[in-house]
Amino acid sequence: MGRKPNNAGAIPNFRTRLNRDGTARYYYDYGWADGKRSLEPLGSDRQAALLKWAEIEGLRTAAAVDVRPTFVALVTEYRKKELPAKALSTRRLYDIILTRLQGTLGERALDDIRPADVAQIWQATAEKRGVVTANRTKAVLSLTLNQARLWGLMTQANPCVGVRGRKETGRKGVLVSDELYDAVYKHADLPLRNAMDLADLTSQRPGDLLAVRRTDVSNGYLRFSQAKTGSVVVIEVTGELKKLVDALLAWRGSEVDVSPYLLRDEKGHPLTRGQLRSRFDNARDKAKIDKADFQFRDLRARSVTRKAIESGLEEAQRLAGHTTPGMTAHYSRGARPVKPSR
Repeated sequence: MGRKPNNAGAIPNFRTRLNRDGTARYYYDYGWADGKRSLEPLGSDRQAALLKWAEIEGLRTAAAVDVRPTFVALVTEYRKKELPAKALSTRRLYDIILTRLQGTLGERALDDIRPADVAQIWQATAEKRGVVTANRTKAVLSLTLNQARLWGLMTQANPCVGVRGRKETGRKGVLVSDELYDAVYKHADLPLRNAMDLADLTSQRPGDLLAVRRTDVSNGYLRFSQAKTGSVVVIEVTGELKKLVDALLAWRGSEVDVSPYLLRDEKGHPLTRGQLRSRFDNARDKAKIDKADFQFRDLRARSVTRKAIESGLEEAQRLAGHTTPGMTAHYSRGARPVKPSR
């Protein structure tokens, strides 16, 4: 006989396997015989697969089988129709979270998902991966279930509504001082110093810094295409930024002389996320600074704050590539100084 199903209410001997692209394929499980498991492919269409399952089971119709849309089917459709339109970093995050949710909810009918299930998922994720990831997981689940309602796959209210997460402390109170910056900078190698300086001068995210190319420097301007939002930020190459850009353009590696990318390692290869993280962690450890006090991403807030103080929130907003002043205010650590009333 087949194995005992993991999910309550699962169809006997009806198995689902996920492809690498997130789509599903279905099998009839005949169980184990002579040390081998026998699975008969039923195809990738769930309705047709259920009819084949019913035939194998000796039923005249699959009407008695629960053919309501399942979470696996929803995720398959969501990956096809909605995920491609999102930014690359968002797609990667959603893909990871959706895969984990599939492992938990599996073939559960969408209308059978209850608030208690959502609360249990949040709690288990928070214990294993932290509050931030738990909140992100609930948000992605809520978004996909709302989409299911729009597609007519779900009639019940969104079970995520009313399930409270926990407030994230974030890094709102972290502002990297010159002393902290200089302490890490002192122990940094040249590729890391270049990355730190570029972040401190341009207020851009780490991924956008690593992606910038020589061709993005043109006619005295440096152009950033922000992967997260799609915004384009054009910065005048002048002052300290000009000195840095000139040095980066003149950089010659021991293996690669000229590269399309501005930020490179000693050999001339493009600096990767992993290299940036490990080099920064090593320099911070040598400076004996706690991770909670300084992370590379804090340089964006440091730069935005300095620009807001010196030139106002509007200029800081343009430099950061934000669409609203409120977004910039979230990053800015402090207010622009004003004169007393008298």
